[in-house]
Amino acid sequence: MFDDNIDVIKGDEIDLLLEGIYRNKRNVKLYVFHIYKKGKFNRIGRITLRLDENEEIYYIGHIGYNISKRYRGNYFAAKSCLLLKSLLSTYKVTKEIILTVNPNNIASYKTCKYIGCTFIDSVRIPKKHKLYTPKDCIKDRYLMSII
Repeated sequence: MFDDNIDVIKGDEIDLLLEGIYRNKRNVKLYVFHIYKKGKFNRIGRITLRLDENEEIYYIGHIGYNISKRYRGNYFAAKSCLLLKSLLSTYKVTKEIILTVNPNNIASYKTCKYIGCTFIDSVRIPKKHKLYTPKDCIKDRYLMSII
């Protein structure tokens, strides 16, 4: 595991500032970062790294992100993922990370392509699962190699 005292990950264009380290209801360890444009104080988004393996991760992936509308189209989600990849590589935490995407989410598909992910499969979310909705019942799963 890497040092829980990491509070910022610096990149060329963006920085990730650690909001906190949490555990969710299923005891998954979450590292939640705010995304800032270099040298600016306006938050442009948020990215969460989930370090665990269970059914929840199978459907939602190890990384989740959200970029504010006015900052979309600049690959900030992809650049944030690459910063996390660098951190994971440095600390040799894992060899691979799973990202999941709704099949109709073109922006997230482009993010996976930009960061060099490989398509694994499409999975149907069980109707009893908390993520299931009739409009959101399939996830495309992508693999991001760390090493």
